[in-house]
Amino acid sequence: MKRVAIAALTVAALGTGANAIDLWVQAPIGPTQSGSPVPAWSISKGNVSGLDLVREGANDFVVGGPGWNINQLVMRGVFFDGADRNPTGGFEVSFYANNGGAPANTALSTQVSTAITRSGSQGNYVGRNAYDFTIDLTTVSLGPGTYWVSLMALDTTNFFWVVAQNVVGNEAHLRDTGPEGGGTNSYPTAWTKVSDIGGDPQDFGITIRGEVVPEPATLAAVGLGLAALAARRRRK
Repeated sequence: MKRVAIAALTVAALGTGANAIDLWVQAPIGPTQSGSPVPAWSISKGNVSGLDLVREGANDFVVGGPGWNINQLVMRGVFFDGADRNPTGGFEVSFYANNGGAPANTALSTQVSTAITRSGSQGNYVGRNAYDFTIDLTTVSLGPGTYWVSLMALDTTNFFWVVAQNVVGNEAHLRDTGPEGGGTNSYPTAWTKVSDIGGDPQDFGITIRGEVVPEPATLAAVGLGLAALAARRRRK
């Protein structure tokens, strides 16, 4: 039976990740593992070298019961020009439902984050330094099921997302919905597996952080405990 998302919503509060735990981890490849055909794929949105790109990459993940509150992502990326900085416009992050092993066409939620922490160089990829980027999000709450998270760097320089060491679940997907989408040296306009664009099956390196939604029984127990404490105080 196909798993269906129970809920998807955003809460208007910026997640700092202070209480976040690792909910999903797909380690990126090391610099000595070259990958095939390339160690990273373009995920750029903007006018890049005269091309109006909306290149989007997505990786699937599975939310267990009773659900997750996601407030942080960690990904490894590299600028084509080797720049040591964050994307000028931040990252556009979208969450999608699963549609037969691919992302659905319409996002459940989308936001742009400029709250980004860039760590020290994580190795040399095709002659350029890669960095781990920690992206704080406005909390996204998801019920149990399979979902996809996508990233696009808002910049005028081509930015690449480093692939993962192993494929977990469905293979990563790519698309370009901009005017250049589906053209020469570009991605198809529809979501497409990376192996259908070129090379071996690959996933993206991604860590999803946040909190597990408390079980209803736990919430009820906490509520009863608070009520008992209040009653005890009134009796005193």
